[in-house]
Amino acid sequence: MERPIKLISICVTAMALAMLSCQSPRPSSSSSGLPKRAVEFIQQYDLADDVASVSFGEPQWSLYNMGFERPAVGWTVLTKDSVQIVFSKKGEWLFTALYYTMDDLNPKYFSHINRVNYMIFQLRDDARVVGVSKVDDLWIVAHYETHKVYMGPPIYSYFKTDGTFVKAHITI
Repeated sequence: MERPIKLISICVTAMALAMLSCQSPRPSSSSSGLPKRAVEFIQQYDLADDVASVSFGEPQWSLYNMGFERPAVGWTVLTKDSVQIVFSKKGEWLFTALYYTMDDLNPKYFSHINRVNYMIFQLRDDARVVGVSKVDDLWIVAHYETHKVYMGPPIYSYFKTDGTFVKAHITI
C-alpha cells in the first residue's frame, strides 16, 4: 500500500511542477502585450510607473480633429496624466500626443528631446492656428487654440484651416 501512495505523491508533485513551468510570468502594466521595442522605449525613458493602460487597435488620438491623417492600427500606451504614446504594430514609436501648451510639456515624457531649434512656419499668418517647430530630430505641431500637441517623426499631414484642408509635407 505504501508504494501506490508514494507513486501518487510523485505524480501530484510532477503535475504541480509542470503547471508552474507552463505559466508565463504576468506582464507588468507597462509591458502588457507590447512588442519588445515598445517596452524598451518605455523602460529607456522611465515611464513604466506612469502607465495607466495599454491597448491595441486604432488610436483615438486627440489631433485627428485637427485634420491629421489617422494613423494605422497599432499600440497605444495611456499614462496616468492622459498622455498618449503610440507605437506601430511592431513597436516602433510613432508619436506622443497630449493636451498641454508648448510651455507645459512635462520633460519626463519628452526626455529624449533637448531643445526647440527654430519655428519652421505657421499656417496663414495666425500663430494661434498651427505652429510647427523642429526639436532635434522630431517635429512639434501645436494647435494654439485647443492646446493640442503632436510630436513625432516627419509626416505627411493635412492641416485644417477654415474648414479646408491643406496638404503639407514636413521634411528635415
